[in-house]
Amino acid sequence: RQRLESLPTALDTVAPLRTAHRRDLPMAIHDLSLVLTSERGSLSDPYWAAPRLLSAYLRYFMPWNLVRLGRLLPSLDLVDRDALLERPLTLPLALWLARPDLRSLPLTFLCADIAPHPLEVGRELLQVIAGEESPWALRTLRAPMESALKEARGDAALILAGNVLNELKPRRDEPLEFRMEDLAEKIGSALSHGGRVLVIEPGTRLGARYVTLFRRAAMEVGLAPLAPCPHHDECPLLEQGGAGGWCHFTFPIQGAPTWLEELSRRAKLEKGTASLSFVLLGEADKVTAPHNTIRIISDAFPLPGRREPARYACSERGL
Repeated sequence: RQRLESLPTALDTVAPLRTAHRRDLPMAIHDLSLVLTSERGSLSDPYWAAPRLLSAYLRYFMPWNLVRLGRLLPSLDLVDRDALLERPLTLPLALWLARPDLRSLPLTFLCADIAPHPLEVGRELLQVIAGEESPWALRTLRAPMESALKEARGDAALILAGNVLNELKPRRDEPLEFRMEDLAEKIGSALSHGGRVLVIEPGTRLGARYVTLFRRAAMEVGLAPLAPCPHHDECPLLEQGGAGGWCHFTFPIQGAPTWLEELSRRAKLEKGTASLSFVLLGEADKVTAPHNTIRIISDAFPLPGRREPARYACSERGL
């Protein structure tokens, strides 16, 4: 929390805002929100190309991503060796903030993006926050995720993909399922023995669909879910085509930086909660499926004829 409160100072160091751009920031955030809530895979131009939208991402969307990841990452058994990431260093930043147990490990990160500027800003921001004495080594690659996976050459202990799947563009006349299967095969080839994959998307119906489709494809290439799934069977929510809801996790925003909540109010994007969808996978022969485990996946709701409220749950028996 303390480091997130001081994030604007670090941002001003690596990506200072002119006075006019600072005044325009709430409107730029609002405009970028409209872009990101459209079908992102159909975007013709990357939003990184516009300086005002890049500033909006760095000062609003990235910090909210750090808040979300800060709630998730401490509970996951992730990595103790090299890591491969895609997205301009948001996940390494989140790991540094939320996982102090990893700060002393000599990790090597390969961070890939098709745009060079976000990578440069992200590298400088992590250096400011982590300090010059950090043992983490960063490599940046201006390339799509598929090229970064080839670069890993089967030696990645951890592959992290944050807000990546929803930006994949299906090839002409190709179902999304085929795109996920192709990506899962390449990710499986890039992992080292015992490696893991963490995929995180927005907690929306579309974001959850990407995650569950990738989960299915990854299981077909020899991976199995470690979290959050209580079983290794087909996702019951995917089987229902989203009719019964979607797999996501929502939490209150208490503890978010006060400056970020104020900026959200000025951009007319106030939040009461934040959410995400995710799946963590490992090699199937090293992952034991839980037995008779049930995960609660909804708030309580009333049922006619019953005094006690009900909740939906996911288990090996389905929904």
